[in-house]
Amino acid sequence: EVEFNGEKTTLEDIVTIVNNIGSKFTASIPDPVVIIDLEDSLNNNNQTSAPGAPQDLFNSSTSEGSSIYKAFFRVHGMTCASCVAIIERGISKLDGVESIVVALMSSKAEVKYNPAIVQPKHIAESIGALGFPTQILDTEDSYGDVELTIKGMTCSSCVHLIESTIIKTEGIQAVRVALTTERARIKFDPDILGVRDVIKAIDDLGFEAQLI
Repeated sequence: EVEFNGEKTTLEDIVTIVNNIGSKFTASIPDPVVIIDLEDSLNNNNQTSAPGAPQDLFNSSTSEGSSIYKAFFRVHGMTCASCVAIIERGISKLDGVESIVVALMSSKAEVKYNPAIVQPKHIAESIGALGFPTQILDTEDSYGDVELTIKGMTCSSCVHLIESTIIKTEGIQAVRVALTTERARIKFDPDILGVRDVIKAIDDLGFEAQLI
């Protein structure tokens, strides 16, 4: 099995080089020949996800259907802890709602939800149906997404070291490293760590990571 840059050499050149080493070595091109584009392979296969994390975090065409989003609401009419309990208990039963936290003093609610199943408008209407008029304040993707350049990688072992180590870091959801482009794309939980933490973790492995 040989990995090579098709823009700089060919299979025939590699066979000639091997055969010229000495009589002990004989190389030939098998039939059929299978050529794998390493760049595509890296993009499609060298993706590491944390256990329990969505498997298509890096697939922009389907990420909306699997990622967990966060929405903030202004909730009116709450007067005591019983109001909070009613809202949290009722909304947590909605399909697509992952979690809800209601703050009585600030009259706010934070809801994590699956946008493929439920939308903030429906959540707000459901809270309102409980007797508490509600407005949507803001929505955001609950996963951070950062792209980095990584200097110092020399082989696939470097890629494996980075991916296998970083994915074990608390808050990291998925890691994909491409050796040929010296780039990495990482999904993380911004409630647990930030971009600087991700960069430091890679630097601590002996590489140099920078924001693109």
